[in-house]
Amino acid sequence: MYPLTLGHAGFWPVLKYWLERTEHLIQEDWVPYRVALIGSYGTDLKLKRDINRFLLSEDPYGTLDFVEFGVRRGEVRNDVDAELIASMLDWLVERFQDALVTEELDPGLFHRRTDEPHRRQLRIRQFTELLRTAIGS
Repeated sequence: MYPLTLGHAGFWPVLKYWLERTEHLIQEDWVPYRVALIGSYGTDLKLKRDINRFLLSEDPYGTLDFVEFGVRRGEVRNDVDAELIASMLDWLVERFQDALVTEELDPGLFHRRTDEPHRRQLRIRQFTELLRTAIGS
């Protein structure tokens, strides 16, 4: 989930980096992103269950390792099961990134026009702060 060159920066800067790079999902990796969207939203429950089992068993994004990295650094709570935090992080970040990407594809998603970069940055900063208060140490 996080590039080795950013590993020294810490859990929260790496998370912020990935959130800021969300737009690459539709600019650089548009095919895998749309396949993931179809798998998440446009399939029956049996296929969705199989996708979720795969994501849980394989952890292709390395979220559990990333959470454990944060725990080792003392940046993420150690009084809550790391797997629970990883699942929560996957759910919340995925939905937040979907909203950011969908906003670009569907500018009417949010009540007010938010195509100004400072509003996008503000949302990322606020989302990160909400996560920090929930899972930060």
